[in-house]
This record gives sequence, C-alpha cells and structure tokens, in this order.
Amino acid sequence: MKIRVLIVAAVLASASPAFAQNRHITPRGVGGFGSDSTALTSDSIDARMEGPETNRSFQKFISGSVSLSRVPASGVPTPNGLPVSAAAPAFLALTHLDQLVADNGRQLNLEPPDQGLAIGGTTECAGGPCVLVAVNNAIAVYTTSGVLLKRTSMHQFFSLPPARVPNGPIGPFLSDPKIYFDWQTSRWFVTELRIDRNPTTGALRAPSAVVIAVSQSISPFGTFFVYEVDGTDDGTNGTPTHPRCPCFGDQPLIGADAHAFWVSTNEFSLADFSFNGAQIYALDKQALETGGVANVQHVLQGGALAEGIVYTVQPSTVPPGGSFASVNNGTQYFLSALDFFGTLDNRIAVWAATNTASIHTTPAIRIQSKIVGNTIVYGQPPSAQQPNIPVAQICAPSLFMLVGCGLRDGSLLGQVFNVNAPMIDTNDDRMQQTVFADGKLWSALNTVVKTRNGPTRTAAAWFALTPGWNGTDLTGAFTGGGYVAVNDHSVMFPSIAVNKNGKGAVGFSIVGPGLFPGAGYAKVSLPTGATEVKVTASGVFPDDGFTGYPVFDDRDGRWGDYSAAVTDATGNIWVANEMIPCEEFRGPGNGCFRSLAANWGTLVAKIIP
Repeated sequence: MKIRVLIVAAVLASASPAFAQNRHITPRGVGGFGSDSTALTSDSIDARMEGPETNRSFQKFISGSVSLSRVPASGVPTPNGLPVSAAAPAFLALTHLDQLVADNGRQLNLEPPDQGLAIGGTTECAGGPCVLVAVNNAIAVYTTSGVLLKRTSMHQFFSLPPARVPNGPIGPFLSDPKIYFDWQTSRWFVTELRIDRNPTTGALRAPSAVVIAVSQSISPFGTFFVYEVDGTDDGTNGTPTHPRCPCFGDQPLIGADAHAFWVSTNEFSLADFSFNGAQIYALDKQALETGGVANVQHVLQGGALAEGIVYTVQPSTVPPGGSFASVNNGTQYFLSALDFFGTLDNRIAVWAATNTASIHTTPAIRIQSKIVGNTIVYGQPPSAQQPNIPVAQICAPSLFMLVGCGLRDGSLLGQVFNVNAPMIDTNDDRMQQTVFADGKLWSALNTVVKTRNGPTRTAAAWFALTPGWNGTDLTGAFTGGGYVAVNDHSVMFPSIAVNKNGKGAVGFSIVGPGLFPGAGYAKVSLPTGATEVKVTASGVFPDDGFTGYPVFDDRDGRWGDYSAAVTDATGNIWVANEMIPCEEFRGPGNGCFRSLAANWGTLVAKIIP
C-alpha cells in the first residue's frame, strides 16, 4: 500500500468530551500457543506480501499556511561518532523462515518483521522468566538463555483462519505485533492489527480491528482471552463515522497505567489511504484480565497539533517496580514527534490522559497535550547504505525450490533489474517506544545526522522529558537527551528501555558501507548520556529480501518498522532488533536459514545497565 496523498485536518478537541466515545467489548473467543505446526512446503514461495506502506514515511501536514508556532531547527545535527566495541553474546530468535513455516507453510512471505518483546514470570520457563518474541506473523517463547519452548503463527495464536490455504481461501491480514507483560498483575498482553481480506483475491477490505490477547495466568503457555477493538470507523458496530472510511488503525501502539490498557493507532482509509490522524483508546485493564465485559473509551479521534495532523502518539509503559502516575485520579502519559514536513524539528509533544480510574465505571477520561521546544534537533533520516556487492555472489545452491538464486540471477518475471545489494529504507522520524521511569518520559527515534566528514547517515536521537502540572494544566520540560551515532554507519530503528532507577539502554540495528546489517545497543542515563556503542552481532550477508527488488517495490528494501526493548524484574534491559544472521539453509530453529523471499532474523540481547 502506498500513501501519496495530501492530508486535510480535523479539529483537535484535546479536553472536550465531544470526541470521547464509550463502548463495550467482550471476548470473541480464546487463543494461545496450543501445539506447534511447522512444515516447509514448496507452495509457500509464491505467497509474498509487503507490510502496509503506511508504516513508512507519509505526509502529515495541513494544507495552507504554516503555523507561526513552529520552532525552526538549526540544521542537520553533527554529533560525534561514538566508539564501537563488541558486546556479550546474544541469541537468535525468530527468523523469516520461522515465520514462513509457523503454520504448516500457510503463511505469507511478509516483510518487514517488526519486533515485539516482553519478559516476565518467575519459574515458568525452565525455572526462570519467560521471553516472548514476536514478528508480524509469528510468536515464540524462549528461556532467558535462548532455548525455544513454543512457536506458532499469529493467526493460530489469535484463533483466526490461516493467512492462506493452498488452492483455498485467503485469511485476514495481520501486522505490527506488540507484547506487554503487566508486572502489576502478572498477565501477558499481545496485540496486532487485523484487516479482513477478500478470500479469493486477497484484497484488503473492511472490517478492521486491533486484536488483543490477554493471558489468564502468569504462564504464557495457557489460554488467552481474545478481544477486538473495531477500527473500521464507518459507523458500523458502534464505531464513529470518520471521513473516507471504512478505515484501519495502522501500527497499533500500546501502553498501560494502573487502571487502563492503552492502544494508539494511525487511521488510514481503506479506499484511498488518506490519513485521519491518531486514534487513542483506553480499555479497562482489570476487565480484560478477567475475561469480562471491558469498557472502551475512544479518547482521541485525530485532529491537529501545531501545523500538522496528530500522528504516532506513543503510550508509555512503566518498568517493573516503577510508579504509575496517580495524579488526577490516574494519569497516562504519551509522547509524539512534530516533524510534519519530513525536514527538521526541535519540538516534542507531551500528552496526558487523566481520570483514568473512571475506566472501571463510567469512563470520563480527558486528554491534553503540551508542546516542549528547544529539544535536540531531529529530522527525516536518509536510506541506509550496506556493502555494495552483487548479491548474486552470495547465492546458495537451490534446496527443493525454496533456497537459491531465483531472485538474484538478474531477471525475474521477464524483467531485468539491478542485482547489487539494495539500500535499506529507514522510514521516517516518528516517535518510537516510550517509557515513564524515574519521573521522566524516555523515547527515541530515527534521525538524520552528519558525522565526521562523511555523508549524512541515520542515527538514533533519544529524549528524556519531565511532565508536570500547573493546577489542571499539563506542563513539560526537556530534561536531557542526545544521539547514538557511529561514523560513516547508520544506527536505525531504535527502542529504549529504562529501569525504575533511571538506567537504560537504546537497542538498534546497525549497518554501513563496510558492515552488513547487525544489531547493537548503547547504555544511556542522565546526565552522562550515551558514551559507547556495543555491537552484539555483526551481520553476515546483505539484506536480501524481495522488497529490495524493483520488480516488487519502487523503493529501498523494507527493514523493521520498529524494534523492541523492555526491562526485567531485576532491572536488566532486553532488546530485540533485526539483523542478517546467515545465508545457508539448515532448517528452522538451527540458527541459519534462507527462504527465497527474505533472509532477516531477530537478535535478542540482555544488557546490565
């Protein structure tokens, strides 16, 4: 899906009950891991699908004059490149091949992966905590040492029809996984975007929803309650009527406070993919965890902020042992970026939803925002360069039609194309995962930088902002932040986790002209910031997925739209990032892999801050 549209703004009523819509949801069934079903079939090679391109850069500005409130940025940031060293070993989790075979080959060759990660429990996984890892169409449970215990497709997990049945019907499209372990109540939450598809043609169609699975116990191996929040917003099924809908809520983002579980989406029309702005939902967390009737308040429905459309409003989570905000009868915080024009900016929006305890009875939550200026400068990142070698040189002998040089011999489907390793798309500079820890809101995003005397590259910009209150009005202040940059290399798709003591780490993918796509991290704290980059694993081959070939796509190769980071009960940080681990085929679960369509993997690393 391609977004090439001008966006017309609605009006933001940040504290008005006119936008608040209440409804109820009940479980539509149960789900969970069940039993694994993995078999490799040659029929899988033709089932390719790219994740929604609405996750890439899209226009977010309002037509007409630019607001004078915009704070101009001073130019492309020029941070010093950080020193780089090797880190302790990490473990390889879900790969593209794992995703492909997770449901007896009835899966899509989907790119990019998009990581979900959570760690929780006590002794449920081989005597220790469990590590749950997700990519778009698969989810798995590992021990903390990386031993695979369970794996299944997301369609199986949510008790949905398979993505495809050879010579049979086409199932719903699932994308954008998130996982959260609620340390307050010891329950697991797993979410994804679901869009219905025409069972014959595969075309996306209404209805759409955010599917939410909530465990019934501390164990991830038991049954999950499965709920759906309808995001079609065309007036059906109790939804509001929005312009150009039926719609879908792209890239569901999640968070939690003491009372509510939060979902934030970017709403796009299924007809022309025009943008209606961010949508924010509050759900009764206690009801979800008991499988009861859950109150849902549609707290925010699009609107304008400064000179642009509200987009990608990241809900915060609180690390184990941290403090949920209790002010104003329960408060949930959010962050969003404000670069509406794909250029440069130095502002961050802090959001607060108040009266969240009301979600249990008669929901009356209010939301407001505060623009904080004079943060560090960030801006639209460039595509990332990887070693520019002909990918035909890394081609392996064919194995039963699934492995080999089918995409790399210079022609496909009668078309000739460039077989050099593609550039990697870094999407845009929207806000990424957000944490409320040590009284501050922490987050990170992709940004353009210029290090040393080289060309512009992508780096991670990270922020710490302190929310406050002046009576009933939200305030905010920029407390600190900085860049994670490496000379002549790109650091991309960062995620940040911070423990209750304010010690954290930023995880990311790293690539450069002399470095195949790998994974790394940098420890961060205030006032020190980041001082060193640790590379947990260097890539072994170029990114060589089908989305990097012009016959399939007109842009650079798709990389993860986001990564994941989380704090465990002892204050350690865990990160999950995309990288390219190996090329030869040895079978699922054996470390190395190669399907015809893609060669990405997910690396999970533990960091002692």
